[in-house]
Amino acid sequence: MTAKSEKPLARYARILETVAASGEGMTLSNIARTAGLQVGTAHRLVNSLREVGLLDQAEGSRSYLLGPRLLRMLHVASVPKAVVAVARPFLRELVAEFGETVFIARLAGSVVETVTLEQPLGDFRSYIHPGREWPMHATATGKVILANQDSDFIDRILAEPRVRFTENTCVEEVVLRAQLDEVRRTGFAVCDNEMDVGALSYACPLKLDGRHVFFALGIVGFAERMRRVPAEQVCQALARSAEAMTERSLRMAA
Repeated sequence: MTAKSEKPLARYARILETVAASGEGMTLSNIARTAGLQVGTAHRLVNSLREVGLLDQAEGSRSYLLGPRLLRMLHVASVPKAVVAVARPFLRELVAEFGETVFIARLAGSVVETVTLEQPLGDFRSYIHPGREWPMHATATGKVILANQDSDFIDRILAEPRVRFTENTCVEEVVLRAQLDEVRRTGFAVCDNEMDVGALSYACPLKLDGRHVFFALGIVGFAERMRRVPAEQVCQALARSAEAMTERSLRMAA
């Protein structure tokens, strides 16, 4: 097929394939040369892909990377078997330290879902199960994941109607945006009686690819029991484990 007869969509696909193969990103001139396009044509196509979130420009750089919208699509389509293998020993360590349910959640379209969890064994106490799927606005893992997405995605999620599950559930957009700002500032989120009465959970971001937050590491338990341990201690332990998981994930991928 000649360049003249090639369909426009095929050119977009070729640019995405070119950037994806680079791994570390490519400049416009390199994209044009590798994809066999004129620089002007490549510039127009790259800008169109950026407008819809399929490409992105690296901060402080002239290089282009796969965009957040495309990465989310790839993430949702993937099976997180490797995540379970990476996470399990760290989850067990946290369970041993705090005696509560520890789990990994991931972005799944406009909600978050549990990937894997660990709970204490050989104990007569009751424990909270985080559930299979839940909304972003009323959970710690949901807020952590949402806070670390691009502004277009956040706007779309916050434009959807929200359910008030308990009297503590925040449904006001301005308050939720302030909470997301706080999550980005502190690096963790708290859900205190927002999804279920009597439940308290903490979560931190999990960057298994070293860059993007499509997963979160969380701990949940009965609020009365959880409050016996300072929140700062719990969140610091989560952050250490998340960092260790990321390091192991990157080593396995190398």
